[in-house]
Amino acid sequence: MTVHQIDTQEVQRYLDLLYPDPPDDTWLVMSYLDTNRHRCSRWVPSTQHSVAAAFAGQMADSYNIYVGIGLRHPDCTPAADKRGESAEVYALPGLWIEFDHNAGVHSATELPTPDELFAFIETLPFRFSLLVDSTGGYHGYVLFKELWILDTPEEHAQAALLLRRFQRTIQAQAATHGWKVDSTSDLARVLRPAGTLNHKSGTPKLVTTLHEDAIRYNPSDIADAPWLATIEDTYTPSTDNGTFPPTPLDPIVNGCAWLQHCRDDAATLPEPEWYGMLGIIGRCVDGAQIAQEWSVLYPRYSKDETAAMARSIWRP
Repeated sequence: MTVHQIDTQEVQRYLDLLYPDPPDDTWLVMSYLDTNRHRCSRWVPSTQHSVAAAFAGQMADSYNIYVGIGLRHPDCTPAADKRGESAEVYALPGLWIEFDHNAGVHSATELPTPDELFAFIETLPFRFSLLVDSTGGYHGYVLFKELWILDTPEEHAQAALLLRRFQRTIQAQAATHGWKVDSTSDLARVLRPAGTLNHKSGTPKLVTTLHEDAIRYNPSDIADAPWLATIEDTYTPSTDNGTFPPTPLDPIVNGCAWLQHCRDDAATLPEPEWYGMLGIIGRCVDGAQIAQEWSVLYPRYSKDETAAMARSIWRP
């Protein structure tokens, strides 16, 4: 059986592709879970791609390595146990989505084969700038012509909404085939960089670049596209029946240290706190998907148990 080795040159090439001209004072976050499933991070100045690639080379033989796609704000204080919050994201290289296929290790069963997934991607009404093969699925990136600097609350809100609409468009298309695509639309999202190893199956497999395209976009190219899904981004109470529509989760998490703890310490979260967490996120946009994403780090995670518990909590 072939055991792959990390490719630090490919890691650096991946970083160079995403961040060709990053602001000097921003942070690039490399993240992993240690043997006790505690989150650990290395904060690297975003211009130092070779340093980040070298760190990945040191750690990736033993750990799954992830990179924070959004560069963190210059004012952030690096912390070895934190990877930064959505509110701390200062620059985006583009939009992204994470596809799973049935050749990977996943709890979901409603997944395409790798060939079916690649064929589906080719039917989408745009071209990805980059496709990364994570060995359990594909990560698609729509890269911008230049980094989108999020230096105001309005820019943050616009970016968060655009990413959700972009992912929702693709999720809806996949659903017509009976496939599920998870929501990964938080601005602080981390993904596996090309060149690292995926340890999830027990046998390390090399994460590679599947396809690269020279196409680049302005955010407005996506925002104004006729194929983009429309979703609500406002919190407007209903006046006719006393019920309330789901509200975006990010603003709540950004202002609540306890919810941040629930998300960041999901691997060791006591059940009472888990129940409380589900009761909150279940009333937010994409609550059912986020409940699964936040619960998956727990060692005894069960997709069905999480869904059943969420239904029991959220039942009117």
